[in-house]
This record gives sequence, C-alpha cells and structure tokens, in this order.
Amino acid sequence: MRKTLANTNTTIFRTAILRPAIANLHYGVTVALAFALFPALSAAGLPTTVDWPDFLARYWLGIGIPSIFWACILCLIGLPAHETILPLWHRYRKEPGRLLILIPLLVFLLWLYGPDVFIVVSVIVVATFELVDRTRNTPRGLSNSILSFWLPAVYLFTGLVLVFTYSQIVVASRTHLAHDELLDHIDSWLLLGQTVSEVAHKAINWLPTRVFDLFNFAYLTMYPLVGAGIVATGIGFGRKCAFRYVCTVMTAFYLALLCFYLWPSLSPFYRCATHFAVVPQSLRCYEIQQHLFTSLKLLGGHKPIDKIRTGYYIAFPCMHIAQPVILLWFLRKWKRTLVTLLIYNLFLMVSIVMLEFHYVTDLVGGVAVALLAILMVNGTGRTPEGAREVVP
Repeated sequence: MRKTLANTNTTIFRTAILRPAIANLHYGVTVALAFALFPALSAAGLPTTVDWPDFLARYWLGIGIPSIFWACILCLIGLPAHETILPLWHRYRKEPGRLLILIPLLVFLLWLYGPDVFIVVSVIVVATFELVDRTRNTPRGLSNSILSFWLPAVYLFTGLVLVFTYSQIVVASRTHLAHDELLDHIDSWLLLGQTVSEVAHKAINWLPTRVFDLFNFAYLTMYPLVGAGIVATGIGFGRKCAFRYVCTVMTAFYLALLCFYLWPSLSPFYRCATHFAVVPQSLRCYEIQQHLFTSLKLLGGHKPIDKIRTGYYIAFPCMHIAQPVILLWFLRKWKRTLVTLLIYNLFLMVSIVMLEFHYVTDLVGGVAVALLAILMVNGTGRTPEGAREVVP
C-alpha cells in the first residue's frame, strides 16, 4: 500500500509539477536574462544602447515578410489541394469581378518590384485576400488568425534580441576561440583527416559557382523558413501550437547560449587565413561573414562600439540546423512537407559546411539540442491534430 501510494505521489509530482516546470522553464530564463541584460552589458564593457531599428527591420521586415511567403509554400506542399488552391480557384471562377482588382494590382507590383520580388509579394497578397475571405463569416476570425502567429512571433523576437546580445557579451568577456582547435581536431577525424576549410576550398575549386549559389540560398532561406513555421503552426493548428513551437525554438537557443558560455567556439571561417580570398565574393554569405568578422574584432578586442546591433556568434551547437529540425517535428503531420523539409535539412547541412559557417561537430550538437528542446517543451506525446482550412 505504501509502495503504491509512493508511486502515485511520484507520478503526480512528475506530471503536475516537474513536467510543466521543465516545459515552461524558458519563460523564467527570458525574464532572468532581461533583468540581467544591462548589468551584464556594463560588466562586459559594452554599451547599454540597443540599435532597435536594426533589430526591428531585420526581424519584422527582412525575415517576417518572406516568412509569410514560405508559410504559403509549406501549406501548399503539405495540405491537400481541396483545402488550399481549389477553394481559391473556385472563388475566382464564381466571382470573376475580383480579377478586375487583383490583376491591375499584380501588374503594378511587377512594375514596382521586378520579377524576383514580385513572386514573393504576389503570393502574400493573394494569400492575404484568401485569409480575409475565409474568416469573413467568423466572429473575430481574421484578428484571431493574425494573433495566432503574431503573438508567438513577438515572443520569439524578444528571445532573439536577448540571445543575440548575450552572445556578444560572451565574445567580449571570454576567450571565444578557446575550443575551436578541439572541434577542428574532431572534424578531421570525421572527415578522414581533413578540416572543414580544406573540404570547402576543394569544393570551391571543383564545383561551379552556381552550386555555391544554391548553398547560399539554402543557408539564407533558413531564417524565413523558421518564421514560416510560426505562421503555419498558428494558422494550421492554432495559437497554442504556435507558442509551443516558438517556446521549443527559444529553449534550444537558451541551451545553445549556455553551451557557448561554458564552451565558447566560433565558426571555421574565423580561423581560416585564406577564407575570404577563396570563397566567391558574389555570395551574400560572403558579406555576412565579413560583417561578423569585423564586429568580432571590435567585441573581442574591447574596442569601443556605440550600440548593440544584430550579431550572432554561437558556433556549437549549430542553431542553423536545430531550428529546421524543430520545424520538421512540428509539421510532421503534413507528410509531403515532412519529406520536403527532410531533404532541405540534409542539403542545408552540406551548405553549412561548404560555406564554413560551422564545424561538423556543431551540426551534431545542433540536432541534439533540437531533440532535447522538443523533449523538454513537448514531452513525447503532444502532437498537433489535423489542420484547419484557412490559408492556401
């Protein structure tokens, strides 16, 4: 009897207290990091002024707008046509007068932005019209649909500002290249005696530049793709699921920040003397790496800077693969999307190494952090139900 009672109490403790505490730990970490932010900046000799226009523009415009486009793509891939494109097709066939508004608008957007940006903007415009149509007869349907992804996005923005800023604090206050030599040694064992930089430079000589353009595209697409996960989970499964998705991403970021503090390391390109002479200068990643390299010299050398700007320096574990793994887990109910994201993640891993952003060991750490964060926030049994019919 006592043994049964003890087991019951243990089960209650785990399910009612311990499990929610672990799942919601990120909230406490967010509050603690926010309160300690300015004292930590001062202790590291960094300015306490944050360049908010830089953070806001890069997140809400640079990532937010493309995220809506990629959310539409994820839905089109994952959901059946009778829930996505066919209702839109039938609506415009039934009411052709809509085209009198839509076609001139699309022509204007094509003239304004050109063919490349036009594709993104036009998909967003059509999807917005469709969202309004599908929520028109539901009380507060449009506002609830927008809030289902906007509120989680605000929380993610808050967490990213903290993580980006604290990664700069670690660079300014600790020996940030302390463990890169060890990671290089581990990689040489995994890569049969070669380093990431050696493999990447050989690939640059062997492969056409267009292949590296694809690597560049895959690497940069990760940011809006993760943002698309907020929109897709919010619209598809509801606000609670979108919050769980964001909370899982933030938990992974906080674990990565802890690893960076305890075991600081940077990307391979920081240690490669010939990186910028070899990598194609036409790549957007080339510009990003130069900016990070210049900023690192200022932060690590304790040289004066006027504001804290966007800058992320955590190498191990690789959050660039951890986030897509989390996205894949949350959208696993959409089988075609699952397969697409799996293929993308595999190509992304190759891209990360070929662009010298991370060691191979970082990738292993990134997957491990993603799985740990999923387990912490979601346990083993929480899974989204069927998707709602809202956006194309």
